[in-house]
Amino acid sequence: CNQQRQLQTKLAEIRMERGEHEIVAETLKNVPAERKCWRLVGLSFFIIKWFQTSIGGVLTERKVSEVLPALENQVTGLANVMSSLEQQMNIKAKGI
Repeated sequence: CNQQRQLQTKLAEIRMERGEHEIVAETLKNVPAERKCWRLVGLSFFIIKWFQTSIGGVLTERKVSEVLPALENQVTGLANVMSSLEQQMNIKAKGI
């Protein structure tokens, strides 16, 4: 039961992170590909030029054309992790 709760908590965190990534990706799709943006290395989100505040990590300057594909890959990866966690939760639920 405790493990299942931990999995639910982690799933909620990843779901929120994926949602944030999706919002940024949708925003970047409407930005010129050659525009500067910054990737926050060490944390898994990106910062667009007009949102230059961060709370840790290192900002690296990139172009939208470089950042958007990586961001979309992260969204896919997070979806895969969520699927795996959901499967683990189902297995734990059957065991209870």
